[in-house]
Amino acid sequence: FKYQWLDDFLVYINELKKTVPNLVICGDYNICHQAIDIHNPKSNANTSGFLPEERAWMSTFFESGFVDAFRHFNKEPHHY
Repeated sequence: FKYQWLDDFLVYINELKKTVPNLVICGDYNICHQAIDIHNPKSNANTSGFLPEERAWMSTFFESGFVDAFRHFNKEPHHY
């Protein structure tokens, strides 16, 4: 995985959650998690920010208990 910093970051924030249970992480990771998060998923399938390994990392991030606050309230496509 060429984005080692993402794995390192996930380890760091998961450790931090142990002492800060209401942890809020803000930022733009420049990764579109799902097809609804990008204008044209087919033509961007091999584009940085929508690569399978990046999207898989986002899945792991959310599975560890974090929530995409925007997508939580905006489930429709083409809202970015």
